[in-house]
Amino acid sequence: MSRLIPPLVWLNQEIVRPPAIVQELIPAQPGEFFIVSGRTGIGKSILMSNILFMVGSGTPFYGGYASVPTTVGLLMMEGDRANLEDRIRKIIRQYPGSDRIKFDFRLGTKPLEDNLDYYKDTFRGCNLILLDNLSQMTTSDRLKPEYAAYWLNIWQGFLREMEAVGGFTMHIKKPNEASLF
Repeated sequence: MSRLIPPLVWLNQEIVRPPAIVQELIPAQPGEFFIVSGRTGIGKSILMSNILFMVGSGTPFYGGYASVPTTVGLLMMEGDRANLEDRIRKIIRQYPGSDRIKFDFRLGTKPLEDNLDYYKDTFRGCNLILLDNLSQMTTSDRLKPEYAAYWLNIWQGFLREMEAVGGFTMHIKKPNEASLF
């Protein structure tokens, strides 16, 4: 007997979805996280800034995915302040205002495992915690598997303790034009 069913029957079945901050994209279970990764200049920070304002204001995610209004905080930890201010001014005009949107800009490296109190104070009350970028909150060992596993355990523990979901950006190297990979 076939396990296949007609498409209209399949489409009419009830779908049980887990709770989400942004349906099908950002889960609502504390400790869960997502990573926005790409080469320098591809738009990771712009995407994270848009997530900040979309989720904080309850605006549908790029018009298509339901977004539950959530207190969200974004800590930008790199870049040029003037450039960042220009980006934020352009983005903020696209969304309704909300007291659920929290933002800060701090240059410098602050490894998570050595600065948990700093991050707890920074994100107190946020249900979605966004960090831009990974290299500013880890040590130079971040690409070593043992350290990466250690750090991810600390990150998830931090998110669970804060009763939050998280997201962070991660740089990858620009491709070597002389390489096949």
